[in-house]
Amino acid sequence: MNSFYKVFIFVILFSILTIHKVSSKLIFILFTSNKRQFLNQTNEYRKMHQVGSVIMNETINKISEDYAKKLASQNVLKHSGIKGYGENLLYMSESLVMKRGIKSWYEEVKYYDFSNPVYNSKTGHFTQLVWKKTKQVGFGVAQNGSRVFVVCHYTPRGNVIGQFAANVLPLKN
Repeated sequence: MNSFYKVFIFVILFSILTIHKVSSKLIFILFTSNKRQFLNQTNEYRKMHQVGSVIMNETINKISEDYAKKLASQNVLKHSGIKGYGENLLYMSESLVMKRGIKSWYEEVKYYDFSNPVYNSKTGHFTQLVWKKTKQVGFGVAQNGSRVFVVCHYTPRGNVIGQFAANVLPLKN
């Protein structure tokens, strides 16, 4: 085979691999250490509200990862409708997601009225985050361009009508 064809084949193969690498950047899986960081942040906020820690569940991680990939591939943020799980979603820039992801959900606390413990669309992420009966979580992350999509599923699910007073406790003094 002459050198021209060898170079041509090399360029084609290199191009295919490069295209694959770029398209695979569309979706990345959150590494275990980052999931631990999300879990630790979640449990810090839960502790502030006198509720127990949650544990990470690998099955729920997989469900969350799969849904994060779907959101990233469609470049849209919408709830999954998966039965039996609570769900928090967000998207933000790659540089902010580890610093601000869980915190952005918690910051809804400023809109929650502990003297009138009911569901409010402005506080649903916060109330799910600190829901007392929730015991297990899973996290998934995927990327599309500069957007990082974060999905967290919770079980047992929170935001159950009529159960807010017993499950969303005020800050510990």
